[in-house]
Amino acid sequence: MVVVVVVVVVMEVDVEVVVVVVVVVVVVVVVVVVVVVVVVVVVVVVVVVVVVVVVVVVVVVVVVVVVVVVVVVVVVVVVAAVAVAFIVKAIKTSNVDDHERFSS
Repeated sequence: MVVVVVVVVVMEVDVEVVVVVVVVVVVVVVVVVVVVVVVVVVVVVVVVVVVVVVVVVVVVVVVVVVVVVVVVVVVVVVVAAVAVAFIVKAIKTSNVDDHERFSS
């Protein structure tokens, strides 16, 4: 209000004009503040969504790697068990053959 009085007294402008200018300035400032707040909120939401997506992707990659490692370990253990079984069978068969050769 002090600004309005100073402008009216010093510049000899109509009070209505000064009030309109003040209202327009206030409206513009409010609109700018609202736009800035909306932009900040949108940016924060986008950043949060990107972070969530990155975390989900990292978790999925870790789970896939763990599953692949477990499958590889299981396959190696099964192959090793089969190989040991064949080796044991071959040794037993060889021992039986040797025993039969020596006994006859």
